[in-house]
Amino acid sequence: MKILTGTLPQVKTHQFVNFSPKIIEAIKIACWVILATGLVFGSVYLYQKTYADKIYPSVKVASYNLGGKNFYQAKLYLTEQASPLLKKPYIFVFNDQEQESTLANLGGSFNIDKSVNSALNTDKSANFFHNFALSVKSLFKKENINLAIDFDRQKLKNSLGVFSSALPAAVDASLKYENEQFALVPSKTGKSIDLNKLENDLNNAFLKNTAQINLVAETTNPEIADNEVDQAKIKAEKLAGASITLTFENQIYQIGKNEIAPWIKFENKNGQLDAQVDSSKITAYLEQIAKKIDIKVQDKEILEGPNTVLKEGKDGRELNRQVAASAIANAIVSKVNKSVALQVDEKKAGEKIIKNETDAVSGLFPGKYIDIDLSAQVLTIFERQNALGSYRISTGKWSMPTPVGIRYVDGKNPRAYSSKYNLYMPFWNSIGGGYGIHELPEWANGAKEGEAHLGTPVSHGCVRLGVGPAETVYNWADIGTPVNIHK
Repeated sequence: MKILTGTLPQVKTHQFVNFSPKIIEAIKIACWVILATGLVFGSVYLYQKTYADKIYPSVKVASYNLGGKNFYQAKLYLTEQASPLLKKPYIFVFNDQEQESTLANLGGSFNIDKSVNSALNTDKSANFFHNFALSVKSLFKKENINLAIDFDRQKLKNSLGVFSSALPAAVDASLKYENEQFALVPSKTGKSIDLNKLENDLNNAFLKNTAQINLVAETTNPEIADNEVDQAKIKAEKLAGASITLTFENQIYQIGKNEIAPWIKFENKNGQLDAQVDSSKITAYLEQIAKKIDIKVQDKEILEGPNTVLKEGKDGRELNRQVAASAIANAIVSKVNKSVALQVDEKKAGEKIIKNETDAVSGLFPGKYIDIDLSAQVLTIFERQNALGSYRISTGKWSMPTPVGIRYVDGKNPRAYSSKYNLYMPFWNSIGGGYGIHELPEWANGAKEGEAHLGTPVSHGCVRLGVGPAETVYNWADIGTPVNIHK
């Protein structure tokens, strides 16, 4: 074995640096700072995690402490605490007038969700460093958030009606028909309570716990100015220029501009003046035509028991106003001359059973006689005990009563004339003393008394019968036929 001889290679050695005491002290301080910073960051992080879905302890809403509560806990608590505040009275003053009301009556309500969300997000941010700074701030600075109040504008406006009613409302420009043309109705500015200022004042009064609020009026402008009616005027002239012919049987009614123009109404439609045909005004016009077309239905009246017809029924008819008004309106809007055939609804007469309350006396005379019951307003013709017919009548009114007692038919005239009242009395049966039994009277101009009065004492003392029964009694009764008049 060969043994190597010689010197070993040199190996480098490292010497540790000896720091001075000051440097060592600085290193210690730095370590403590790093440790403290870590503790602070860790504590703040733990604080943030603890209150991630809760409100920080330093946050209040309207002085109510919501710290440590989550959204639902805070909402429930705040709702319970704040609800009585809606009943707190406030005094509103305007032009020496006063009115007391509460937030609830003014349409005010607390936006609890908004207030709680605001509290929940106070001193929180999505940015890490900003969120850290806010979290630290929340440890030292308290926050008192305003309780959000929402208002129902319409209810707020209505609740102050005692003040608003004294203020002139703005008037839109419009048009009216006069002197055969559409003329401008000028617009006017108005005044109203400044609701924006009122809401701000209410919020401030709530925060500062003050009770009196002075209202302020503001000028309100019309939606439609004087120079914004031209298009409506052009449209109105076109509508009024239509020519309509109404027909019914042999009747013809011509409708032109002077009739149509008053039917046009002007409305604010989305801030623009618009001309429209007012069907209700057409219906009012049709009422005048209906007087010549309508026939009132009259039910047939039958006396209970003997089934005697007291009054014959009569079918009627009635102009269908709604259909006619719609057809006329369509004809006007169509901008062409048109003829509208008026339609009527037929009305069938019904039957009405009249309770037999007459005290007619049967068998009073051996032959023919007439019984008149003034209380029941019924005339009955008898042949001995047999009632041959009963009819509704109208006898003398209270100031000119029909005389009670036994009378006799002493004269007959198919069409008697009264010079005293200037009227005719068809189928006249005289019963003495100027009294008689006759049909509903007719005046010299041809007008005839209506049957609506039958059953009600309204005559001058005579006994009136309806059309039909009067002729029946006239033909049946003879000279000398007894007439028993009683109550």
